[in-house]
Amino acid sequence: MPPPPGPPDPALLRRRRSPMMKEAMKPSLPAGALLALLAACGGACREAGPPLVIGCAGDSLMRPIPGHLRRLLPSSSIPRFVLHEWARGGLSVAGFRNVLGREAERWKTARADVVLVQLGTNDVAPLLTGRTRLGDFKADLTAVIRRFRTFRTAKGERPRIILGTVPSFADDPSNIERNRFVRAALNPAVREVAEREGVCLADCFGVLEGRPDLYDPDGVHPSAAGELALAENWVRAVKGCRPT
Repeated sequence: MPPPPGPPDPALLRRRRSPMMKEAMKPSLPAGALLALLAACGGACREAGPPLVIGCAGDSLMRPIPGHLRRLLPSSSIPRFVLHEWARGGLSVAGFRNVLGREAERWKTARADVVLVQLGTNDVAPLLTGRTRLGDFKADLTAVIRRFRTFRTAKGERPRIILGTVPSFADDPSNIERNRFVRAALNPAVREVAEREGVCLADCFGVLEGRPDLYDPDGVHPSAAGELALAENWVRAVKGCRPT
């Protein structure tokens, strides 16, 4: 009985390949195009970086902003993010300072990269009537900023803090005195604190000034369109604020 056949000779197989088989085994793309495709795949397949963690702090004007940011950020070169809602309605700067004192240790665990701060609207009436003083306002706002600066990011760095100027009230006769005060006294105080503490500034006053169409009937709170305009302004501020 003849011995069983052994494995085929690789050299013989190479000689027997037909021209059609050889053509089928050629790369379907030119070498340059293939390299470009591999490079693009490598870039797309790299692990995405960590999300940008944003804390939204302040009064009732900040409360709707996270909802708008969830829709705006994905198309603004910030596709991955986490939002924390730290706003409370009806609070003056002193009131928020007290809330922050109670909540700071819990909020710190968020490891926020950026903290947005919108305060001051509820301070206008007591400042105009003399129940509080502008110096106290600045001291409380400074304390809020410094408390947030004790927070740390996931990398152990200080978060970027963006402080919003106080938006104007609706542009009508009943608000002339309040808007004059916000423009001439309150926002200069906000800018002074921001500059002294080295934090970024978002011009929320300019977004709504002279735009009564962007307010609810109460003349204090922005309408949905006004909220969106403020949220877009916050997105620009986040993208423009560089770490300090």
